[in-house]
Amino acid sequence: MRRFAPVAILAGLLFLPAAHGATPASGTVSATASAVQYSGSASAVPPALTRRACVEGMNCDTFDLIVDVPANFYDANDRVLTVTISWADPANDLDLYVCAGTATDDPQCLNGLVASSIRSGTNSESVSVRNPAPGHYRLIAAAAGGTSTYSGTVSFTAPTAVAGPAPVRSKSNGFAWDARPVANDSNFGEPSIDVTHSGDIFVTAPGGAGVQMWRSFDGGLTFDHREIGSDGGGGDSEIEFTSTDFGFTADLRITDSAVSSSRNLFETYDQRGVGIEQDRQWLAHWCDRQVFLGYHDFVLEAEMLNRSDDGGRTWSTVPTLISPPGTAPGSEDAEVAANQGANTFSGPVVVDQKTGDLYITFAISTAAGNVLTGTPPFGDPEQIVVGVSHDNGQTFRLHLVKRGGVGAIAGAIFPWITIDQGGNVYVSWAGRDTTAQPMNIWLAYSGDHGDSWSPAYRINQDVGTAHIYSTISAGDTGVVDVAWYSATTADPSSSANDWHVDFAQVRNANSLSPSIKQSRPYPSSIHHGDVCLQGILCLVGGDRSLLDFFQIQVGPDGRAHIAFANNASPDGQQRIWYAGQIGGKKAGNGLQDTNWCTK
Repeated sequence: MRRFAPVAILAGLLFLPAAHGATPASGTVSATASAVQYSGSASAVPPALTRRACVEGMNCDTFDLIVDVPANFYDANDRVLTVTISWADPANDLDLYVCAGTATDDPQCLNGLVASSIRSGTNSESVSVRNPAPGHYRLIAAAAGGTSTYSGTVSFTAPTAVAGPAPVRSKSNGFAWDARPVANDSNFGEPSIDVTHSGDIFVTAPGGAGVQMWRSFDGGLTFDHREIGSDGGGGDSEIEFTSTDFGFTADLRITDSAVSSSRNLFETYDQRGVGIEQDRQWLAHWCDRQVFLGYHDFVLEAEMLNRSDDGGRTWSTVPTLISPPGTAPGSEDAEVAANQGANTFSGPVVVDQKTGDLYITFAISTAAGNVLTGTPPFGDPEQIVVGVSHDNGQTFRLHLVKRGGVGAIAGAIFPWITIDQGGNVYVSWAGRDTTAQPMNIWLAYSGDHGDSWSPAYRINQDVGTAHIYSTISAGDTGVVDVAWYSATTADPSSSANDWHVDFAQVRNANSLSPSIKQSRPYPSSIHHGDVCLQGILCLVGGDRSLLDFFQIQVGPDGRAHIAFANNASPDGQQRIWYAGQIGGKKAGNGLQDTNWCTK
């Protein structure tokens, strides 16, 4: 099992440039050489509880791999690098790390981690990397338990063709993208996305008999489909992977959420009901032991949290109230308490993997706005609130990040939250201050663990048209990737709109002097006409076919992964699409648990 540990685990134990135990010691893959085999052994003396605790020739064993392709090879070709190690006894525990560069370049693999697989109770580990850059890689077998002789295989192969619209490759403002439907038949909306430490991509959407799931084991080139069904399910969906790639989905059933857990990438799964009556649920984890389900209680109009302290085996039956009266600082308390009783849009829950601090964001209407805006008595969301817990989710205090006012909008539809490697917390939302303004994408940050917040700054570099559905994912300290939907008019309800997916990478994001570079991951329109921003109240009128959000996730290799709904291009049929970053600056590892968690 995994627990929090500081970075300096077993200080002084490094990847030492000792003689390799792997046989042969090195190999090469290229456009004409697609397979390599090797073998080796490692003993957990001492246990390699993290890649930083490796001692070459003792508890770790390295195979050097060269990817030998021209620099422009991937302009016209796709390849998937798959590395697998296997051994006889699943009671022994080997982990697999793929690191870019040599032992001299980065001895502890602090900056060069490309992918990893660190499951327990198996006799194999495998990772897949799409279009790996030409150069030197280390394939490290790390012994976390027992002594094992292992065999290793490397393949470097082209993907198979699939039915449906052709993939769309494009370049935009220094970034390169590859976009494709997850399936030809994927008539759903509001997709979620997560990426495992081994680089597998999982996309989910609500509908049918439960959670619709598409899995890619080749870097987003092809996807298969599974349905994670539940009695009474098919509502909002969510997906989350822990530090050991123990997977969780949540399927909204109104009375609770059906939370499914899987240790084998959803080949099989267990399921149990978690929480009380709820709407829009979100999953989060701390390392591999704690799992959290945050949600909006639509009876109390309050935010709730249920928790598991044993890796999802059992869950609390009495939820923690995230938004109790009396917890916002100073005069904010009365303001938040007075305004939280009618319309709330709940955003994600995130956990600081170093400290165990929890954060949840939500948008609320105001008492005045409930009368004058939106669909009375449910006014437009005008204010952004963050619930902060410094005791691992036992208690929360509220912080008002953005104040509102009649005519203002903040959090259409959901605000979003993320944490970078340095522990800076970021909140983003779509909104405006007055009815005369178009909606823009905003970002605020906290450098003191959520106790104080910066003024918000605008992300979208184009102005004058509507921007909605902000979603964010952080990587290295001060680097945040952002995605949103952009319209061609200032009014989201205009039937003349053509909508697009847009992206920005923000550097120095934890300052009021950020560097923002905007790009378009998919060049064609994804929707024509209006977009209703009233959630379930769109039943009284308006187009809600895209549903209420989409998601971006930075993967372990620093690339952006985006899942979005598309019912315009190329043929007007609604599908879930995936866009993967294949060029341009990377944000840094977006899976923060790899920096702080250990077995």
